[in-house]
Formats: sequence, structure tokens, C-alpha cells
Amino acid sequence: MTAHSRLDDDSSRRARALRGILKIARLALRLVRKLVDVILVALLAAMIGLIMFQILGRYVFNYSISWSEEAAIFVQTWIVMLGAGLAMRNRHHIGIDLFVSRLQPVARSLLKSASFLLSAWFLLVLVVGSFSLISLGMIIKSTALQLPMVIPYSALPIGLSYLLLEFALATLPDLAPQGTKRADDLAAPNVGD
Repeated sequence: MTAHSRLDDDSSRRARALRGILKIARLALRLVRKLVDVILVALLAAMIGLIMFQILGRYVFNYSISWSEEAAIFVQTWIVMLGAGLAMRNRHHIGIDLFVSRLQPVARSLLKSASFLLSAWFLLVLVVGSFSLISLGMIIKSTALQLPMVIPYSALPIGLSYLLLEFALATLPDLAPQGTKRADDLAAPNVGD
């Protein structure tokens, strides 16, 4: 076996391994996205039910249900935190590129890269900082439901981590050289996989 054929064999093995890793990453991303979608639909249904329950109790039966408002607030917290990642996935966050679009390609690329790094750093700081809130939430209980506040507080690191994932998937392809596949292509299965 020649040195050249060993190099070809080694690069072929690396390419197969990389394709396998990408296939697993695509599957994991699809599963995470599907899980987030299902959770958001369930949370929205729960929030609508809780609010309707409160309205019926208050105006039809003349009885205020003390815990339903608190539960609706907890559910809304989760919806907002997970929904931010969903909005990023669908590119529904507002971006003003009036200044950026007028720059030369090199300056535009540098500015977009700096913007990505600062935004990712900010989200990471929030994720890490939210863990101290979770440790506090293990001690404190909610007023009406007497649930540990770790339940609503956990929405921060989970939701922000999901937002960071979707932010990276939406932004990094814009920073890559022309001809590179977009993040949407990563989530879609390739023909023949």
C-alpha cells in the first residue's frame, strides 16, 4: 500500500465519520425543534385553559380561583423563553441593516462577525447567570401554588440556550464564505442519507 493510497483511505474515513456526525446532528436538531414545537403548543393550550378557567370562575360562578393567574404567569414565562428561539428559527426577530448593507463586503463581514460574537457572549452570560437564580428557586416557593420557583426560573437557561442554538444556526451561515449551506439545510435531510 502506497503512502498516497493510505492518505486517500484516511481522508475517506474522515469524510464518512463527518457525514455520520452531521447526520446525527441533523437528527438531534430535528428532535429538539419538534420537542420545542410540541411543548409550545401544549403550553399555549394550558395558558388558554387557565385563563378561561379564571374567567369562568370569576364571572360565571362569582368565585376567583387564586392559583390560576400564577400558573398562567409561569406558563407564559416558558412560552416567551422558548418562543424567542422559535422566532429566531423562523427569522422573525427584527434586524436593522441600513448601515450594514452600505458597507464594503469585508467591512460588512467583520461587523457581522463582531455582532455575532457579542450577541453570543451576551446570551452565554445570561445562561450562566441564570443558574444562580435556579439555585435560589430551589429554596423559594410560589405564593399561590406553593411550587418551587425553580420551575419558572428554569425557563431562563433552557430558553436562552435554545435561543443561542437557533441564533448560531441562523447567523453563522451568513458569516461563512459564499456557497456554504444555510442552517435550514442542516435541519433538512439530504437525499441519500
